[in-house]
Amino acid sequence: MKTFNFNNLNIKVGASAKENWNILSESKPYHLFFHLSSFPSCFVILECNEDTIINNDMLQECANICKSNTKYRNMKNIKVDYTYCENVTKEKNVGEVSYKSNRKVKQIQI
Repeated sequence: MKTFNFNNLNIKVGASAKENWNILSESKPYHLFFHLSSFPSCFVILECNEDTIINNDMLQECANICKSNTKYRNMKNIKVDYTYCENVTKEKNVGEVSYKSNRKVKQIQI
């Protein structure tokens, strides 16, 4: 697992399917989850507080970390999904997740 710090907030990055699941298990419902849209990728968790005001710089940083830790790092105009961890459900296979509500998932293009 890799960790980064941005604006005094921790950002965790899973390096494998098992690590992805572990960082998701350790996350709080109000933490933000990032994953490439329509491509396999690492999980990125922004460990914010319940009262943290999420700004565009935070979203960009996490989305860039998500993209840069995949084989798609050189693609242009790739979309990254983000949502609160409470909206993410583990599936049957290790590393696979789904969203409880797609309406709560937003995207950022990088």
